[in-house]
Amino acid sequence: IVREARLYQTDPGQYNRRDYYLDLRNRLRQTHWRTDDITPFERALEPLVSEIRQGNKQRKGNATKAEHYREVGQSYINYWKKRDAHFFEVPSSQIVIAGLGIRVSAEVGMSYHGDALALKLWFNAPRPTRHFRQAIQYLTAIGRGQGWHEDWQAALWDVRREEVLQAVSMPRDFALALESQAMAFQHLWKSLGESDAY
Repeated sequence: IVREARLYQTDPGQYNRRDYYLDLRNRLRQTHWRTDDITPFERALEPLVSEIRQGNKQRKGNATKAEHYREVGQSYINYWKKRDAHFFEVPSSQIVIAGLGIRVSAEVGMSYHGDALALKLWFNAPRPTRHFRQAIQYLTAIGRGQGWHEDWQAALWDVRREEVLQAVSMPRDFALALESQAMAFQHLWKSLGESDAY
């Protein structure tokens, strides 16, 4: 994780090329999130799938990636339309845990039938682990941005399964464990920096 964070800071271009769902997120950003209309994304999904398939002809697994994009994109569309939802932008915020600055962001604001959710997206095929869900839940609870409305509820959206996940129970010592991890992260960051200098 520390190495990935260093790569993101030192070479964001290379880091982004390793982001499996980057093109899908970008297409959502250019269509649905910009317009609050799901139709432009519906029209853009199949061309995106074709681009992925064509662009990676020489690479093994290109068909698999294209099918993942189709499955996740269609699930996104289905869930959004079922809710008859509207998009709103959720501002990010910065928090500090044990001296480590962490940006907290939700990609999608979804309002429907009087509810307003600030959603972190999960596209991956495996379900998110309990520890991952606890971390996201804790960070969004303490990192609610200055621009967040008090009625917005933070949640994790498992897009592929068309499910907004319910909150999970938190261990009593979770904050302390997270502080320990933040300190360990900073120690490793410094160690990697020193080894890069040699």
